[in-house]
Amino acid sequence: MMHKGILFQLFAAMAVVSSFGAASAQDAWPSRAIKIVVTFPPGGTSDLVARLLGPKLSASLGQPVVIENRSGGAGMIGADAVAKTAADGYTLVVSTPGSHSIAPTLNRNIKYNAVDDFTHIALIGSLPHVLLANKDFPARNLKDLVGMAKQRPGRIHFGSGGSGSINHVIGELFKTSAGISLTHIPYRGSAAAMIDLRGNSIPLLVDALPANVAAIKNGEVRALAISTSKRSPLAPDVPTFAEQGFADVIAENWVGISGPAKMPESVSRRLAQEVERAMASPDIRDKLNEWGVIQTFKGPADFTAFVKTDIARWRPVILRSGAQID
Repeated sequence: MMHKGILFQLFAAMAVVSSFGAASAQDAWPSRAIKIVVTFPPGGTSDLVARLLGPKLSASLGQPVVIENRSGGAGMIGADAVAKTAADGYTLVVSTPGSHSIAPTLNRNIKYNAVDDFTHIALIGSLPHVLLANKDFPARNLKDLVGMAKQRPGRIHFGSGGSGSINHVIGELFKTSAGISLTHIPYRGSAAAMIDLRGNSIPLLVDALPANVAAIKNGEVRALAISTSKRSPLAPDVPTFAEQGFADVIAENWVGISGPAKMPESVSRRLAQEVERAMASPDIRDKLNEWGVIQTFKGPADFTAFVKTDIARWRPVILRSGAQID
């Protein structure tokens, strides 16, 4: 029979080897392709940001960075899938308010905890949203729109990129603030909604401002209000909701990079460093500025705190609006 002392030494040695192997695996990260899941269809802001950062991250990390669009549920389907993957740093998600700030209150059947089930790695920045009208819609400002809506309650429709998206919630917030009834039409992403807006299938759309600046300037659509507290330099002629008497309709869409919970700290820290480095490069910085993204980098600890605060900020707004998704 093997002596107990020898057995103890053997198990201790095995533990050391196992620990060394795990550490070596972490130190070797990344050793294969990294996937970033975008929770909306191609062409939206989160997709554009992911595809902008992807090549920079690939160059700095020495491995391919693959962008995968997995849309649905205002970002919740893709976010839930990533929350359930291995926490090894090879599957990440572009996190947004729809999936991580709004869903915890708006959706009764959310399948993940937006804080505990994720490693929040890097906040990239935020951008304003805009209430758009098709060019033939009679209302020229919010006063006109409110007057029309009160004469035709529930008969004027507004589109968004999906139920539970920040665009949807901004529309609900405006309805509550104005005391009017508008009917929400959810789409699978903003691109499809914009086609219907331009084609006069819907009269109104709430969407990210940067993606629509060209259409506003060339007269394809009209901008009625933007969601920030001050006017945007991208569209300085477009008034805010607050300017037009709706001071509580203030919202910005943020974009970040997150992964599954309990990722190795060395991996999340390295990823955050590389995202920050990429954002500092002139070509990335200039493109984000062109898109109207207000760059506000935050690393893992600060980004996690930011998500917690944003959930708490949106909760009373959503409850007050009465909006709910089952």
